[in-house]
Amino acid sequence: MKYQTIVTIKESEKATVELAAVELFVGPVIVKRLKGGNPEIYRLLSNQSNPHISQIYAVEEQEKELLIAEEYVDGESLSEHLQKNLLSDEQKLNYALQLCEAVGFLHALNPSVIHRDIKPSNILINGKGELKLIDFDASRLYKKASGDSDTRILGTADYAAPEQFGGQGQTDVRTDIYSLGATIYHLVTGHNPSEPPYEMYPIRQWNPALSSGFEAIISKCTQLNPDDR
Repeated sequence: MKYQTIVTIKESEKATVELAAVELFVGPVIVKRLKGGNPEIYRLLSNQSNPHISQIYAVEEQEKELLIAEEYVDGESLSEHLQKNLLSDEQKLNYALQLCEAVGFLHALNPSVIHRDIKPSNILINGKGELKLIDFDASRLYKKASGDSDTRILGTADYAAPEQFGGQGQTDVRTDIYSLGATIYHLVTGHNPSEPPYEMYPIRQWNPALSSGFEAIISKCTQLNPDDR
């Protein structure tokens, strides 16, 4: 893949993310160079299209890294939107529905893609108000396993399910359901799930207008036992 870097967005030991111009593509794209990425996931996603998932254009395995070209979303993260505290209740409901559609799409693939890092900073909102779920670096393809666990410690505190931090059992669609519930809680209330009063469900305290429809949903999504979600 031949490309010209416009600007480096992020650089770490595990990944480099750049805004770049790539041959055969009109307009800028995101180019990610990953060490230890899973090419299967990105190849599966490159053959799919959903308005609420960042489109994967190309996947190339090199000697020591995985090179990925994906859609550039011109917008801000949901985290940035929440910090500004300017979202109306109608927008919050709309974004919650769009996020559910994105997660449902991933889980309906064969095999299912388990994102494992759903959180406001991994959700982008473009200028048209369209939500895009990004960053599949922690994702896995669901496969039935005979062992008790597939999970290394990963995910983001406050949003990750208990089984992502050494709990028994492999991660599956229920893992994402937990993160989905925690993210919707933050979206609806404007408060991080770990903020006082350290209680996931007092939505009526933060947002009485949306409390009746969301409290039961978030409570169900964020049960500690995956079987109860």
